[in-house]
Amino acid sequence: MTSTISGTGAQHLGTANRLVLGILHSPLHFLLDPGICELAFTGHRTGRLIRLPVMYAKEGPTVVVLAGNAEAKRWWRNFRSPRPVTVTLAEQALPGTAAVIRASDPGYDEATAIYWARHPGVRLLPGDKLIRITLQEQPSCA
Repeated sequence: MTSTISGTGAQHLGTANRLVLGILHSPLHFLLDPGICELAFTGHRTGRLIRLPVMYAKEGPTVVVLAGNAEAKRWWRNFRSPRPVTVTLAEQALPGTAAVIRASDPGYDEATAIYWARHPGVRLLPGDKLIRITLQEQPSCA
């Protein structure tokens, strides 16, 4: 059985997401970052821009995002195959490529370690999905 959020619950979630995104794009972003960032991508089926606040962990060019209770969410399904994203960290938009990483995939243990180093109290439950984002190298300003 798949649980979904509909009606008023979905409206409250949308309002909460907009509030968090507003804080992330304000001088108060330090209240949420590090720990929460904006993930922006174009919906695979809809072609619409999707912007979500997500908990993240970063090490080098790798960002790991957890889609907890994934069965009740749809956004992570956009990354069943690698897709372009923009991650906004500390008011800096960083392009990258995101994909769901499975327990059987190479690099899964590394991605899990990166996430747990930042969020040690979070447990991965059956059905949770990890999304690994590889950020593009940014040209240095000379």
